[in-house]
Amino acid sequence: MHAGDPTVHLLRRTGFGIRAGELRQAKEMGWQTWLENQLSPETIDDSAVDDQLKRFFPTLDKTAGALATRDRNRLRRTMLELKAARLLLALFSRRQLFEVMVEFWSDHFNIYHRDGPVKFLKTVDDREVVRRHALGRFADLLQASATSPAMLVYLDNHRNRRRGPNENYARELMELHTVGSDGGYSQADVEAVARCFTGWGVDRQTGAFRFYPRRHDDGAKTVMGLEIPAGGGMEDGLQVLAHLLQVPHPEGPELRANARLIATKLCRRFVADEPPPQLVGRIARRWQETDGDIRETLAFLLRSEAFFSQAIPKVKRPLHFVCSALRQTGAEIGDLLQATATLLKVLRRLGHSSFDHPTPDGYPDAAAPWLGADGLLQRWRFSLRLARDQLPGFRLDRERLTAGARTPAAIIERLEVNLFPDGIPEGLRRQMVDVLARGTDPAQPLGSDRDRRIAAAVALALASPAFQVY
Repeated sequence: MHAGDPTVHLLRRTGFGIRAGELRQAKEMGWQTWLENQLSPETIDDSAVDDQLKRFFPTLDKTAGALATRDRNRLRRTMLELKAARLLLALFSRRQLFEVMVEFWSDHFNIYHRDGPVKFLKTVDDREVVRRHALGRFADLLQASATSPAMLVYLDNHRNRRRGPNENYARELMELHTVGSDGGYSQADVEAVARCFTGWGVDRQTGAFRFYPRRHDDGAKTVMGLEIPAGGGMEDGLQVLAHLLQVPHPEGPELRANARLIATKLCRRFVADEPPPQLVGRIARRWQETDGDIRETLAFLLRSEAFFSQAIPKVKRPLHFVCSALRQTGAEIGDLLQATATLLKVLRRLGHSSFDHPTPDGYPDAAAPWLGADGLLQRWRFSLRLARDQLPGFRLDRERLTAGARTPAAIIERLEVNLFPDGIPEGLRRQMVDVLARGTDPAQPLGSDRDRRIAAAVALALASPAFQVY
């Protein structure tokens, strides 16, 4: 259970690491005001990072038609620019909670980036679906996803036709996007939903969503108790989307299946891998009361007493770990393109490259999948390279990180401020003293190898179990 500084806890759970000055600013504002600002990202000036994205990544704002190509190099550039932008926004955006929710919904509505036309369609999906609706109404987000060419191609709905129905999208829509695997639907429901979405496809010329009436099954259907009369056309699918958000959960009609699914995932993301059932119930009820208002539900969760009192340490996923290490050490980018190339390689080795999870369930949000021996080894290697200032494209100023401290005790004090704002665990503190002092008095200044010892202490801190959790 969390028992530390509530402002530290809030910033750690709602961002990708606490940069120098952010904690002080949040405390001066008060955590409630800071949270209110984060929940209104449109009021936060993010022009510095936006300008960099426009300068270096011109494909981000292009239409699907403009991005469509068979040229492998152009496709590769489009993919890499989207992945690089995801990294830079996590690292430098002042809208940290918004970026956390972009990651959350990108996993919820997961789309594999390397699947044919998705290589360029995902750029539009990220901009027009996930980012546009990340803190809006879930119903709008769901419909945007259902009409997203990237999603339709990834889950084969562009091949879903009256004479050859394809159930892939229908199944994932129910299991992953709306009611959940325990939501009480049957195979007959999956088949009926697939029929409702026949004809939902992609215009070959523009790459935009298009409904093809001749491909649509216009017969009557029944989906989880909803009778859909014949002749509805595209409206069949829209009715299904609305209905799936209202279906009661089999364990109790007072909670809708969708509310329970989203509440569980939000509580898992912000509170604990195994969230308290009572908290899930409260968040689900708030989801229903607000008609799936993401911003309002998130505000309710993050202001709740349970968010602070019932939180259990979570293992940082690789993207979070890498970004928090860079943000909290104050590492700066020297060469932007080289730096992003470096991080893309690091995250591939760590198994967490953005948009590269091949199955529709998205990257896992729990500890176990990220604690394999190779993953921990790769985290140690990254920590060592960063601490030694050996990451191509980045600069780490260890002198600034330690504020010029000369003694082991003072150096550890500065590292504690930047890397462990809730305090360094005593076991790790002793290890850092051993690395820095090497049996000498920790109150005495270090000699000529001070910089090398600091690098070793920083690597030890970043690779420690204490830094792997938040």
